[in-house]
Amino acid sequence: GRPVGALTIGRRADFVVLDAAAARAGLSPAQTLASAVFARTGQRVVRDVWVGGQARVIDGAHAIDASAQAAFVAARRGLLREI
Repeated sequence: GRPVGALTIGRRADFVVLDAAAARAGLSPAQTLASAVFARTGQRVVRDVWVGGQARVIDGAHAIDASAQAAFVAARRGLLREI
């Protein structure tokens, strides 16, 4: 089998870290998670995301934010020239 089931060296891990400082006082852990997933609060509540043991989002910033934004701006610029 695959090495899963624990946060330990040598095991793959997918998990999300929520910002505890987000305005969720008085909610249970399940309510906090549901609020982060389904409610639009205007606050960034996802702090970190790890996929396969690799950090993808740290402190709310995706690992490829800058390059993805640059690619989007370049693509949009090209599309607007065609109009």
